[in-house]
Amino acid sequence: MVEKQKYWWEKKPLRIVEIASLLQKDCAGVFERVETEVKLLKKLGANVCHFHCMMHITPDISGAGMNEYGFLFRTRLAVRENPDHLAAFLPLAHQAGIRVIVYFNVHWYHTDFGRRHQEWIQIREDGSPVNNMYQTGVTPCINSPFRDWVFQVLTDLCAYDIDGIFYDGPIFHHNSCYCHWCQQAFAERGNQELPKKSDRNDERWKDLIYFQFESIQKFLADSRKTVHQLRPDILLCMNGNSNWPGWPTGVDNHRNIVYTDLLGAEGGFLYGDLNQVPVYKPGMAAKLLRTQSQGKPVVVFNCAGWKPWSFYTLSAAEISLLLAETLSGGGNYWVAFFEDDLKQKEVLEVIRRYNRLLTRFPKAFSGTESMADVALVWPSVSAEFYAGSSVPLRDFTPEIKTAHIGDISQEFYGFYELLARCQTPFDVIEELPTTDLSRYRLLVLPNVACLESSMVEKLKDFVQNGGNLVASFETSLYDAGGRRLERMGLEDVFGIEYAGSVIGPFSWDYISPVTESNLLKGITKFFLPSPQYGLAVKAKEGTVLIAFRKKMKGRYDGVPMLSEYPFTVVNRYGQGKAVYLAGIFGTAFFRYHFPEYLQLMKNICQQFSSMPVTVESFPEVEVNLRRNREKIYLHLINMTAGLKRPVTGITTLHDVKVMVNKNIQVLKVRCLKTEAKIGVKFCRQGTILTIPQLCDYEILEWET
Repeated sequence: MVEKQKYWWEKKPLRIVEIASLLQKDCAGVFERVETEVKLLKKLGANVCHFHCMMHITPDISGAGMNEYGFLFRTRLAVRENPDHLAAFLPLAHQAGIRVIVYFNVHWYHTDFGRRHQEWIQIREDGSPVNNMYQTGVTPCINSPFRDWVFQVLTDLCAYDIDGIFYDGPIFHHNSCYCHWCQQAFAERGNQELPKKSDRNDERWKDLIYFQFESIQKFLADSRKTVHQLRPDILLCMNGNSNWPGWPTGVDNHRNIVYTDLLGAEGGFLYGDLNQVPVYKPGMAAKLLRTQSQGKPVVVFNCAGWKPWSFYTLSAAEISLLLAETLSGGGNYWVAFFEDDLKQKEVLEVIRRYNRLLTRFPKAFSGTESMADVALVWPSVSAEFYAGSSVPLRDFTPEIKTAHIGDISQEFYGFYELLARCQTPFDVIEELPTTDLSRYRLLVLPNVACLESSMVEKLKDFVQNGGNLVASFETSLYDAGGRRLERMGLEDVFGIEYAGSVIGPFSWDYISPVTESNLLKGITKFFLPSPQYGLAVKAKEGTVLIAFRKKMKGRYDGVPMLSEYPFTVVNRYGQGKAVYLAGIFGTAFFRYHFPEYLQLMKNICQQFSSMPVTVESFPEVEVNLRRNREKIYLHLINMTAGLKRPVTGITTLHDVKVMVNKNIQVLKVRCLKTEAKIGVKFCRQGTILTIPQLCDYEILEWET
């Protein structure tokens, strides 16, 4: 069998560093500044960089955004000729062993560009141009002749010895595009006029969303054709999606990965109140992108700036967690900062330290596969079509909240944190019929409301044949298009019957255990806080473990009686079992972190999965387990960082004991990061590994 040819971006871990604006302040002293940037990149240990040779801030032009005055390479589209930074940079970077990916912004342009190309600019529903990208610029439409302008830039870039091209974008705005070109292209598909993007109840809304998905996919296909006709060895990639809806921007990873060479997303861009942002965000992105990438490399974009204060650097501890989460989830990282951030020596040392680790042990971070037998489902279909799907704040989109109960993002965040704090290695997969479930013992469905009928049958077969399932709230109550069904598709698996309504809000109300069960081990309190909302169901074949108590008029309104509605139902279905949680369980945990919720999830994991490793005495350590043909790698992330974010320091843990399940053989174990000597003790349950100290991150390697 002939092995597939590997391109440079597939052979080693990518240590991508971007120093934004170093060469964009002015056009003077080009060779000195180029040489300075290369030296910095080499000192930091980068093997790839994103290089800026198109200015977004041009000294003699007021305002910001890409424009035709700021090209720092030779292109026939330039309005004026500037020094050729790209030609000066490339040989120095290559001599230093650094691959060069050119950064190409295709979504944020100067207002002057918009005035000279008015017919290219995206148009809102109300007919006005999109002229507030990052509050200062315009956004061209890829269905307009702007696409040909972009392809000319690609052609001119391919005349250089570059290694890749990164598209920042392309995107549609959440309330566009109604330009002439989109109207015409939509009509050519046999459609009537474009429906309102803001009206998700319009039957034609999905046609518009699929049209925008297809438009970006075609743009990427034509971009790839343009590049590969000249340079088939050049990497082409873009800024994609992670665990958020694609409809606001028209970006669909499943379509776009076909025409790009790696899958990347801004999983490490942190916004606003960090106490409301999951510390696991980069890991979420890495795991989901691994599922979607069709075997191609995955990159999580991690920004050193704390958004929206882009020039305010995150702490060294926060950046360490960004990179550790990315690597632990099986991704490569891109890390970016501004020139002024070079004064933050602790931050630079963190980046240098991680790059050094990847340089010394590349096999630990490239070509590995997850060993998890637990999978958390990211509801990608529900994210697009369920009324309870919100849109988080990003560089590309404003926050778009939903009034509907059952927010997909918060439910997912809660279950992700539950599994991480259970110290259960797990993957993130999707609810698609093509998803392979055969390797998993436990699936977790956080309000996976919208399911295709074929996926419902696949999940039934999974449990029937011995798999186990945990699901919450309205899972399987809607079809793949977001239409509510008369009964839940997985009712038989859950052992329940849908009673036809949402119950709540529960502001100061309770749930209580009603049956003794090993799944309730360690839960000693009788009155447990209820999630704010639940789904009215009745138990049929299933056994009720926890029930809702009746709603109270006030928080001192006496002792509430048990209601008729179950909260937790466990049911045997064929050879497997299902645990159904009738409330917005993940959301409640994400907001309040009730210890009993975590204990319930721990009990579920212990009974329904293999629990291959356990960190004794230190519950705040996250674990992930990966392997290649020769070695097993245990990633340990120390989350012991105090009560509030931003994290400014991580408490070093001493004598950390890790119990490795007896089913996993451990030979020649070593710490890759610190090279500390590990204590090894064999017992009936498995192997106990004692790590002298765990600072922020460690990776253990052993043979099997």
